This record gives sequence, C-alpha cells and structure tokens, in this order.
Amino acid sequence: MTPVPGQTAPFDRFRSAGRLALGALAGVVLLATSARTALGGQPNRAATVRTVAEQGPVRVTVTLEPSPARLSDDLTLAVSIECAGGLVVRACDFAEIPEDFLVGQVRELPADTEGGRTVLGRVYVLEPVRLGRLVVPAVRVTAAGVQSTGEAEHVVRTGAIEVDVMAAVPPDAGLETLRPAAGPLAWPAEAAGVALWPYVGVAMGMAGLVLAWWWWMRRGAGGPIAGASPRHGARQELHRLLEAGWNGRDLKAFYVDLTRVVRRHLEETAGIHALEQTTQECLRAVAARRLLAPEAAGRLQSFLEAADLVKYGAYVPSPAEVDESIDRARSLVESPRAQGVGA
Repeated sequence: MTPVPGQTAPFDRFRSAGRLALGALAGVVLLATSARTALGGQPNRAATVRTVAEQGPVRVTVTLEPSPARLSDDLTLAVSIECAGGLVVRACDFAEIPEDFLVGQVRELPADTEGGRTVLGRVYVLEPVRLGRLVVPAVRVTAAGVQSTGEAEHVVRTGAIEVDVMAAVPPDAGLETLRPAAGPLAWPAEAAGVALWPYVGVAMGMAGLVLAWWWWMRRGAGGPIAGASPRHGARQELHRLLEAGWNGRDLKAFYVDLTRVVRRHLEETAGIHALEQTTQECLRAVAARRLLAPEAAGRLQSFLEAADLVKYGAYVPSPAEVDESIDRARSLVESPRAQGVGA
C-alpha cells in the first residue's frame, strides 16, 4: 500500500509501535517470572547448542536455544560473524530451506569492532512444525573485499544443528490417567508477605513510558517530518542531515544516518522492509518488483555497497567519495519510481 500524501508513513509508525509493545510485554514477563520466583516457583532451564565454522579471516558461530524444546516453544538461532577489516559480508542465510521450522522474526544486530575485526550478528526466531529430532540447516556466509593478497571472497558454511522437540504432555497421557479434581489450594504461608502491587505498578509505569515514547516518535522527533508526503519527508530529513555537515563527524555514523534516509524512503514508498534487510536482500526486493529504473537501481547498488564498506569494512572514504554518496542519496530520493510509487 502506498502512503497517501500529507500523512505520516503508517508502515514505520505501526512497526515501531509493535516493537515497543513487544518490549513492554517482555518486561511484564520478566516481572511475572520474578514474582513466581519470589513465591517459590523455579524458572525453566534449557541448554544451548553451539557450532563454529572458520575459513581464513572469517569465523561464524551459531547458537540455538532451548535444546531440547517443546512443540509450543519458539527457538532462537543466533548467528555471529567475525571477519577481518576490509571484508564486507555479502550474504548470510540458510544453506537449504528449513523444512522442520517456520522462520518468524529475523533481526539484525548492530555491527561492532573488536581488535581490528568486524563483528556482525543476525537472530532468527524458529517455530517447530512437528515432534521428534529436527534439523536446523547449515548457515552459509559470504564475505568479500580487498586484502593484502588482493581481491578475495570467502564462503563459510556451518554444520547443521539437531534438536529434540517434545510434546507439552506425555505421549501416553489420556483421559483414563486423569486424577480427580483437587480442592482449592491454600495460599502459601511464606508468600503472605509478598505484595504483588509493586510489580503491577512497575508494569504500568513501563507501559506509560512506552506510550510516551511512541507518541514522541509519532510526532516526528528524530525522523521524517510529520504530516509530509514520503518524498517531501525524505527531502526534509536529508536536508536536515546535510545541514549539520559531515566534516569533523564520525563518518561511520554519518553513513548510517545517510543510508537510513534512503532505506526509509524506499520502505515508505514501495512497501519493502528496507530498514530491516541486508544490502543484498534490499537489492533483490527492488529488482524482483521492478521498483526502480535500471539506471536508478544501479545507483542504489553503488550507494549501498559503498556505504557498507564504511559502516562494516572500516574503510575511510575521501571527501570526493563522500560527496558522491550524498549526490546518489539525493538522486534516489528525488527520482521517480518505475512503477509510479512514491510520486
């Protein structure tokens, strides 16, 4: 759906509100767990499965939890990628389609630098579809860049992970095994002094903070201009970024803000999840839906790949290269779409 000119972009606003609501829910669950522990309950504990693969300067670590799991559990698969400076991660995905799981949320972790090596991450939420010993396919990572030995490409493939998924109730459970209904439980004497109202108060306070933050974001603080069309909002946001200037500023942070403007503009005008996708995923989505003319698609590819070198590859661009990236961002925001979206 294309946003109506004169309205704030609903995709970004509703998705942000959903994430904040999930954060508040996680806080309430944490408080409930704390209350349960105070009343004498014990939280569930499960093990973590880990596999590591390494090729040259690229090291990939994959962890899966919980293991074993129940059919009702959501499993968390975390992928951590360490690579030498000068390398850019081109692709990170499953080597085969997961047949035993449904892939839910996919979240990118912010990049970091440790000892001259770039560390990136991605987290998958997997939902098992059957019982038994299930297999999480191998993860394949492709990294490329210029090193001392010249242009190089490294492909790392981890091993598959097996996990046992069990039913929430024993397989031999039936009506004949049910015991008679028990009477009402007495309130534990040791819990008489435990007040739940403080937990309720903290949960309500957290919900109030989330609503206040969402309202502040909705009014346009730190993002596109509220009430503007997607293209006008992107122009205003780009103008505000360039007005602050990039001289004397951390170039990595500047390129993060610059690519965010272009990606948000694509997301609001074309409906793709550009803010959450990797460069290659974004380019594939643009090409598959023919969202840009060939010349504009080439500019987008050059813009995103040059930005990745700065954000993840520790590359320091020259002033001329920075100006070129700015010109590409401006042209992408200004150029009409091949299918008429964003006009």
